[in-house]
Amino acid sequence: MLRAQRTNLSLFSLLLSTILLGPLALELRASALWGNLKPGPHGVGYRTISTYDLSRPSITRDAEGKEVRPARPGRQMQIGVWYPAISTGHRSTMRFEEYVYLLAQELKFAPLTIKEREQSVRAFMKEPLSKGASADRLEALMKMRTGAIKDASPVRGRFPLVVYAHIPPSGNSIMCEYLASHGFVVAAIPWKGTFEYNLDVGLTGVETQVKDMEFVIGTLRSNPQVDADKVAVIGMSFGAISALGLQTRNREVDALISLDGGIGSLFGANVVQRTPYYSLSRITVPLAHLHGPDVPGTDLTFINGLKYSRRFLVAFPGMRHGDFVNNGMLEHFVPGIQGKTAVDTKTGFEWVCRYALHFLKTYLKQESASLSFLENSPEKNGVPHRVLNVEIKTALAAPPTAGQLQAMIEARGVRSVAALYAQLKKSDPQPLPQQTLNDVARWLGEKNDWKSAREIVDLRLDSYPKSAWANYAAAEIYRRLGDNARARQLYTEALALLAIDFDPELDFNRRRGIYEGSRRNLESANNQ
Repeated sequence: MLRAQRTNLSLFSLLLSTILLGPLALELRASALWGNLKPGPHGVGYRTISTYDLSRPSITRDAEGKEVRPARPGRQMQIGVWYPAISTGHRSTMRFEEYVYLLAQELKFAPLTIKEREQSVRAFMKEPLSKGASADRLEALMKMRTGAIKDASPVRGRFPLVVYAHIPPSGNSIMCEYLASHGFVVAAIPWKGTFEYNLDVGLTGVETQVKDMEFVIGTLRSNPQVDADKVAVIGMSFGAISALGLQTRNREVDALISLDGGIGSLFGANVVQRTPYYSLSRITVPLAHLHGPDVPGTDLTFINGLKYSRRFLVAFPGMRHGDFVNNGMLEHFVPGIQGKTAVDTKTGFEWVCRYALHFLKTYLKQESASLSFLENSPEKNGVPHRVLNVEIKTALAAPPTAGQLQAMIEARGVRSVAALYAQLKKSDPQPLPQQTLNDVARWLGEKNDWKSAREIVDLRLDSYPKSAWANYAAAEIYRRLGDNARARQLYTEALALLAIDFDPELDFNRRRGIYEGSRRNLESANNQ
């Protein structure tokens, strides 16, 4: 009898909850801005963290060069956070314009006046209007309901953290809401320069964005909803260069997503390889590069060479650079929002979101069904014809570190490294990184074991015969051993290669050292 009463009470409570929460649940799940994307099991909350990084100076000039007076010292950090939330019947979802208003609060955190809100809307509309978009359609977009409730109560539990770099909430809200509904906490930061608002597109800008992302991870680590042992980074455009720069120095990053990211260009590849912690052997986490193969400047040479990372290259023919963020979906509501398009960007963007979701579920939640999705053909996943194609690049095992090779030499001699090298070279023509071999040879030199050091530099030359650095390092060892003829040959080769060796690790100081050292030793040999 008591069990029956409890059962009836539970059914009544469920029915009452459905009646009370039903309209909102439908609103959350039927946000037109999501198109055909299916929400996950959670409602979505949104909040803005407006704070300061006290270790860095304030930005005192806005995008137009006007002076900004921050309320307190420190770099202004506007962090947009989407999270799994409890659906409550008395709260409405945000309107899209609320994301747009945030554009006016990236540097100043004070409440906005009506005039400032209107200015932010005009700033958002300026470019679409210049490309022929309808002002009426843009006005209607501002009033559309999103999928997020502002400051909603969070769901209990801990969820993986996804840091999204380079785009403001008005540009990335749809994907971020979608991911949050499926059980991720997503923290996004817009681009900002180092000393002024406008981004410095180059090495300085990368280092600034890396520090911004580190600050976000540190800030969200104290959030009880965040499982900081599971972290992924999404980088859009230039943000993907910075995301990879972060991963090379932070082993807690478990996966990377590039949304038509700069790492898929010669420029971006050159920049990321000049970051201070770059090493090919450090890039071992899975990478999804979702890109437009027809976007000007696309070049996948660098990504194809990331041999220690499992890479999912998902190409969307006809998609433009801006179609990989909100604009891809908004084109459906505001035709021409970024000019004319020849493809269905709404459908393309929906599949961008789906592949991003399954990639994150695979590598942050270890869901086998999502891995199957990634490995399936597009047709098996229900992708319409010609929307996308997928290429999967397998990962090689990460190479041994310098410390591991040193331990091998101490235990079994330098020949053990030569044997390992021969074995690894069967599947990889350059099985050990230059820096690793350089460190081992230097260590042997410090022990005055120059003969063993010679064996290591010979392995290095075998892998990198056209490297000025490798030839110069080998010349130094042969000179130490008294083989002046071989040393002269290697110094001469190093000088000749300097003009054609574009290795990003050959910075100015290293090039100068090779040039001056080779010239000095060749002149000394000629005078003897």
